[in-house]
Amino acid sequence: TFFEAACPPPQLIFARRMASQSSASTPMRRLTLAEAKPLMAFLKAASKKVIDNILTAVFAHRRGTMPVKYKEVIASALQLTPAQLDPFLRSTAVFLRYAVYSSRSDADVAAVLPDSFHPQLKQLLSVVVGARLEQWRSTAISSQLSLPKLESMDWRVDVQSSSESLSRMAVPSVFVELRMCDSNVSRASEPKRETVTFEMTQDTLAAMLDGLGKIREQLNSVASTSQ
Repeated sequence: TFFEAACPPPQLIFARRMASQSSASTPMRRLTLAEAKPLMAFLKAASKKVIDNILTAVFAHRRGTMPVKYKEVIASALQLTPAQLDPFLRSTAVFLRYAVYSSRSDADVAAVLPDSFHPQLKQLLSVVVGARLEQWRSTAISSQLSLPKLESMDWRVDVQSSSESLSRMAVPSVFVELRMCDSNVSRASEPKRETVTFEMTQDTLAAMLDGLGKIREQLNSVASTSQ
């Protein structure tokens, strides 16, 4: 897609920085003059509302292909040829990525654009994007990919009574069944569930329990220092 091909999403880091960092500590990402040049097409927009609609459309389709009918509307509104449309959409996608990622105010949005960029257009884009920052930031964070979550676990101990290797006969092992839930689906769909089953020897189980014990100690240490 235009949005992701131009600037790969930082995913979980994005959400963490959004939640914890201020504009003063977040490195400001800026467009070069060449990257910003296609944005000059916004000067042909008939109104501020048209600019807002175009920016909203680009942001809304950041994770998928923009429908042809939207591209046709944008091209018509800004009098863009097919050869001009793709560079414009790519530039707009990068601009929005930088603005939503690192901006906290209209002034921050303006700083994403080059110093020599058209001053009136810079101001207009800053106002339009600034009014959408909180909404788009919230949408971007909520749509971040997350790891599958453990719903339940079951296990049983088994002693192998027959094997091609004598060394494996009468050796106990444990079979573990994990039920995972993947929430990375649309809200209109049921979460995807998957069951993972694996076998562990006594030694492997001991090593895993030792590792889990260290994880518990570290979590307890973090919890005690944060209180």
